[in-house]
Amino acid sequence: MKKEISSVLIILCLIQFKCLAQEFDFKRPLKGINGPGWYQLEVPTELYSKIQEDLDDIRIMAISDGDTTEAPYTIDVTNPIIKILDKNHEIINNSRKRRNYFYTLEMENLETINEIELELLQRNFSWRVTLEGSNDQKDWFTILNRFRIIGISNSQTDYKYTRLRFPDSKYRFYRISIKSNSRPTLESASSKYYTKIDGNLQNRPVVTQKVIQLDAGRFTVIDIKTNSVAPISQIQLSVADTFDYYRPIEIERLVDSIKYQTGWQKRYETVYSGTLSSFNKDAFSFRHCIANQLRIEITNYDNEPLNILKTEIMGPTHKLRFRVSDNRDYALYYSDKNSTGPFYDIEQFLDQIPSDLPAVQMGEEVELPKEGSPEVSALFENKLWLWLIMGAIIIVLGLFSINMLKKAQ
Repeated sequence: MKKEISSVLIILCLIQFKCLAQEFDFKRPLKGINGPGWYQLEVPTELYSKIQEDLDDIRIMAISDGDTTEAPYTIDVTNPIIKILDKNHEIINNSRKRRNYFYTLEMENLETINEIELELLQRNFSWRVTLEGSNDQKDWFTILNRFRIIGISNSQTDYKYTRLRFPDSKYRFYRISIKSNSRPTLESASSKYYTKIDGNLQNRPVVTQKVIQLDAGRFTVIDIKTNSVAPISQIQLSVADTFDYYRPIEIERLVDSIKYQTGWQKRYETVYSGTLSSFNKDAFSFRHCIANQLRIEITNYDNEPLNILKTEIMGPTHKLRFRVSDNRDYALYYSDKNSTGPFYDIEQFLDQIPSDLPAVQMGEEVELPKEGSPEVSALFENKLWLWLIMGAIIIVLGLFSINMLKKAQ
C-alpha cells in the first residue's frame, strides 16, 4: 500500500515540477564581459514591469548546444545607509530661573553628536528650547536657540516631536533650557550621532497628480502616477501653508485591479503610516517597493485641507554583482512568474567580492519562444488530466480502506 501512495505522490511531484519549470520570457545579451572574473550590472528601469518584485526571476546564463552555465550573482540595493550611535545620559543638574527650567547632561566620553532626544512626561505642550554646550560648565556656547518641541494627545491623535537636531558638536556637557509656565518633567535624554551615507536614489518623474477632497474636506486624497514602474522608497511633500499643522498620513501603492460587474476596483497596499507635520519636514522614507501608481491619504479632521504644491518621488536602483568562469557569451534571462530565487555560495562570502567592478551593458531585448507550453496548457485545460489524477487518488484511497477493513476483521 505504501508503494501505491508513494507512486501517486511521485507523479504529482513530477507534474508540479513540470508546471514550475523555468521558462523565461525574455533575454538580453551582456556586453563587456572580457573573460573570467567579477562584473556588475545595473538593472534598467524598463525591466521592473516584467519581473517579480523581489527579482527572483532573473538569471545570468550562457546557453549553447544544450549546455547551460549559470553565473552566480548577488543583488545590491542603492538605498542610503543610515547609521545611528545611541547613548542614554544622566541628568546631573535640574534648576530653575524664573520661567526657564535647566537640565544638564554629562557625556560619558567626549564624542561627536548631532541629535538629542528628550523623553518628557507631559503629553500636551508647546515649548521653546535652548541648547548650549560646555567643557567646564563655566563657558557655555549656544547650539540651538528657541527650538520648538511639541506634544499633542487627544482622541484624534497622539503626537510628539522632541528631537533636537543640530550640527555636529563635541562637548563634555550639554545644557537644555525649556521656557514654560509650569515645570517640564524630563524623564530621560539620549544623544545620537546620525550619519547618512548617500546611496544612489533616482528621481521618479511624476506624470499626473490629482488632489481630491473627501467628506467636506476631512480627508485629502492625492493620486499620483510616475512615468514608469520602478522601485520607490522616498516621498517628499511640499506644503504651501505656513501655519502649524500635524495630520495623520498614509502612503499606499497600487497592487492590482480586480474586475467586478460594476467595473474595475483598484487594490492598494500601505507602505507608510505616520504624521505630516510642520515641525518635521523630512521626506517620508520606507522599505522600497516597485510601483508607478501611488495614493496619499491625509486626515484633516476639522481643519482646512493643506495646499500641496508638489510631490517628489525617489527610489533606489538594483545592481547585480556576478562572477563568470569562462569565455562564453552570457545573457540576462528574466520574466518568469513561477520562478523562485536562486541560492548561491557567494551570498556567504560577500566580503570577498572586489569593490571596484567593471560594468557591463545589455543589448536589445529578445523575446524567447515558449517550450513545452502545450503540455502546461493541457494540464489545466484538458479535463482528462484532472479525471486521471482524481481517479488514481480514489483508487489508492479505496485500496487503502479495504486493506484496513481486512485487518480489522
